[in-house]
Amino acid sequence: MGFIFGLAALPKAFQIFFGDLADKVGRYRMLVVLSAALTPVLFV
Repeated sequence: MGFIFGLAALPKAFQIFFGDLADKVGRYRMLVVLSAALTPVLFV
């Protein structure tokens, strides 16, 4: 029984971990895109 619950909990743990990782990467990419978009505005 515990084995089945362990198997069921494993994808959830990966989902939380990779979700958090993807969130950080997404936020970083958003900042890069925003700064790249704002750079010409600041220098014009």
